[in-house]
Amino acid sequence: METLFQGLESGAGLDVVLWLQAHSSPALDKLAIALSVLGGFIVYLLLFMALYWSVDKRLAKQFLLALILSGVCIAAFKLAFQRPRPFIFAPDRVYVLLAEGTYGLPSGHVGITVAVLGVLASAARWRWAWVALALYVALMGWARMVVGVHYPQDVLLGLLIGLLTLVIVRQEWNTLRRLWARVLLLVRVLLLALASALLLVFLAGDPFDVLIAGVIFGAGIGVMVEGRWVRFSTAGSRSQRILRTVVGLLVVALVLGTLVGLGRPFASVVIAQAAVSALLGFLVTAVYPWLAVRIDLAQSL
Repeated sequence: METLFQGLESGAGLDVVLWLQAHSSPALDKLAIALSVLGGFIVYLLLFMALYWSVDKRLAKQFLLALILSGVCIAAFKLAFQRPRPFIFAPDRVYVLLAEGTYGLPSGHVGITVAVLGVLASAARWRWAWVALALYVALMGWARMVVGVHYPQDVLLGLLIGLLTLVIVRQEWNTLRRLWARVLLLVRVLLLALASALLLVFLAGDPFDVLIAGVIFGAGIGVMVEGRWVRFSTAGSRSQRILRTVVGLLVVALVLGTLVGLGRPFASVVIAQAAVSALLGFLVTAVYPWLAVRIDLAQSL
């Protein structure tokens, strides 16, 4: 396996990256950077907020599950293979537009994009949703190679993980939901803590990955709290839903800014970073829905 990876990284895989970069341009480079940003966790977190607050909580929970499963699987594969990114393996031949830490194989951008947007495509009534998703994922894979952070084998493995996650979430959603409902609350919290700890252990070298792990843990706890004690409705007119989302984003930004300011002396402590991130996830899924009901931006079920 080691020989195969080394052969791809110094041979066919590297050749593909070099060819794509050689046939890029300043405009295409900017497009590749934009796609890399759009495929990042922050964008999908914002999308989850909008879904959860103002569109469909059930769909949002599937979205979150796909995000958690794909994220943990990708983190596990990265640690298992520990393969370098192209710009690290061949710094004299591959130029980098977005330097990133951690390991390369598989592509998290591609895997998570397939999983979470696949959930939305499955629920969409638009007949061309899958075609649009396929084109977007292809562009995402192209972009990640053009910016110099992934090989084609990284993209393909990310694609497979994303598809497998999507199948599990969509085909087994009702079964998973029933099993989850039967598990004691303490066990649910422990499972979420385990998933978050795995991400921290695998990827804690990057503060941004600590953010991901913390948000996932806090959001998972918040969803359970909301389902038991808040139970808000996403119903309302279009203007009400838009207002609910805008106010929610402002509340999250205000609270996050306050937490970051208070925690600045502990900014280098991983546990402090994770705690702030967990509070953010809990705010999104439990505190703001409760607040929205209290200020008549949402109704209780």
